Amino acid sequence: MTANESQSWSTYPCNLRLPAAELDAKDYDRRLARAEKQLFVEDNENEAGVLEIGPVCQVFFLYKPNSWAQLQVSAEFLRKLFTFLHVHPEFLDIVFLFGEKRGPVEQSFSSFFSHCRPRSIDHPVAEAACSYDIGYNVKYVAQHGQPYPKDPFSVRETGVYHSFDADTQQAQWIFIQASGALQGRLEGYFAMAAESQADAQVQIHGMIFQCASQAWRDYLVYLEGAFSQLVTPAFFSNVKGPQQEGDIEADFADIRRLQKFADKLECLLQVLQRNIDIAQEVKTFLRRAQKLSPSCFPAVFEDTEGIIDSSILQHRVHSSRIQSLISRAHGTSMLVQNMLDLRASDSSAEINIRIHQLAEKSARETKSMSIFSLISAIFLPAMFLAVGPSLLTLFGTNFFSYANGKIHIASNFWIYIVLAAAMSGITVLLWVLYQRNRKLKMASRRMALEDGLKKA
Repeated sequence: MTANESQSWSTYPCNLRLPAAELDAKDYDRRLARAEKQLFVEDNENEAGVLEIGPVCQVFFLYKPNSWAQLQVSAEFLRKLFTFLHVHPEFLDIVFLFGEKRGPVEQSFSSFFSHCRPRSIDHPVAEAACSYDIGYNVKYVAQHGQPYPKDPFSVRETGVYHSFDADTQQAQWIFIQASGALQGRLEGYFAMAAESQADAQVQIHGMIFQCASQAWRDYLVYLEGAFSQLVTPAFFSNVKGPQQEGDIEADFADIRRLQKFADKLECLLQVLQRNIDIAQEVKTFLRRAQKLSPSCFPAVFEDTEGIIDSSILQHRVHSSRIQSLISRAHGTSMLVQNMLDLRASDSSAEINIRIHQLAEKSARETKSMSIFSLISAIFLPAMFLAVGPSLLTLFGTNFFSYANGKIHIASNFWIYIVLAAAMSGITVLLWVLYQRNRKLKMASRRMALEDGLKKA
């Protein structure tokens, strides 16, 4: 790196002076400035790890307290480090991914880049060689050890940057949020100087994918157990019919829980698929780099590809198990839904029967009231005449008399009979006309409504 590049770290990545056709350095600079408050801590809170490997290799670890927290380095530290290591700006795409997660929710954002650059100067060795850099992020699961969320595992990711300079035979590594298992294996690997030469370090990529697939098996065992506990109450406690006469009870909480569980599995399935896609990209990069590397290293590349293939197979097995759980969750959800539909159908039938019974009872009562009304209409005029106002005292109790043990009826009693019959007849006639008129109006309204519907 030139002195000018080191002194102008604040303008990273513009200070690297990479070809404009390769990337837009100013755009990366703007994006990095926008992400400073969200992604980085203050200057006095920097925390980074370094493995002292020697002059041929440098390994840096950047940390986060949890998956949705800030990186424990400041923007100034990052710009200085990336300027010092001459980190390709495309690695910033991977750095930005660590600011995407906002909570304990599975995310499936991924990024990958790689460059192979054959030597541009004459070199005493006869065989071809190339410089390269590669960056990507890979997902893994780990126990978070917190009371929340209830799921004891969380999905995390590791950002990886690896560069190799064929002229100086120097390698550089940056790991963001490396798992404890990966960091331990890296320390053990670099402790073996004979096996950790800079030009043979491509095998670390196989190690990364091995560590990424380790805890998935334990997580799937937990998920299968959680599914078994989830479906048990669905059949015995929450799917209920009427408990007593008149009770109608149905609980759809199990279907909601099954749906949330299936959604979570879908996210995990996508996470595994993104790991598989990244692994395939790394394999493609290894093949390109192998073609331009000395012939003494084919075994290193082939062994690394074999390890990655094994990790891909494990990821596919895990994906298959998750897909099986998703199918079972959907099948159970449909079964519970059908059972609840049957309960609802039975309840609806019972409600309809009760409504029909109430309608019949109401019709009978209405008919009885009509009869009572008709009887009242017949006899009320006669009662009115019999006990009417003082003007009609003629029709009082003097129609009848009792003498010598006999009842005597007045000779003008027929007048009361005629008047009572006439008034009762008039009352009944008016009642019949009113009922007929009401029915005609209802029929007219019905016909008008039907005509309106036909025109519409």
